[in-house]
This record gives sequence, C-alpha cells and structure tokens, in this order.
Amino acid sequence: SYHRKRSPDLLVVMSPYWLATDRTAGTSHNPVWNYDTHVPLLLHGPGIVKGWHRDRCTPRDLAPTLCELLRIPPPAASSGRVLNVLEASP
Repeated sequence: SYHRKRSPDLLVVMSPYWLATDRTAGTSHNPVWNYDTHVPLLLHGPGIVKGWHRDRCTPRDLAPTLCELLRIPPPAASSGRVLNVLEASP
C-alpha cells in the first residue's frame, strides 16, 4: 500500500512467496500478491448452512453475520453485511 504523505521514497516489493524477515513462517500486513489477499473463513455449528459458499466477503462482514446468528443487534459502527450462510430463522 502507498500513502503519499507517509510512504517512503523507495518502496521494496518482494518476489512472490518471499518475506523480508528471518522468520520461517507467517506473513506481513502488506500483501501485494493475490495469493496473500484471500483467506478462507470457516463457520461451523447450529444455524450455519452446510456446504461451500464462494461469495466474496471482507472481515467487516463477520461481526454482522455473527450478530445475526446470535440474534443480537450488530455494533453501531458496523458497515458489513450478513453473509448468506445462515439457516432461515423459524
């Protein structure tokens, strides 16, 4: 990512699957490669429709979805949507 006022004059982009660290596992918070921007989300339990759901979602969709599952109001500042993985309410 780049911020005009705060980013450096030189931006180093590592080759795919490389990190600028000596750690043997993990990742960074600067994903530029497609493989590093897609993370699976696993929901399991009562009220969740079984199966694979390939709808796009973002981390902000998790709170409204869990709130709907628990039947509580979402946080006031919540901007996500309820994911289409919940069973219909009776």
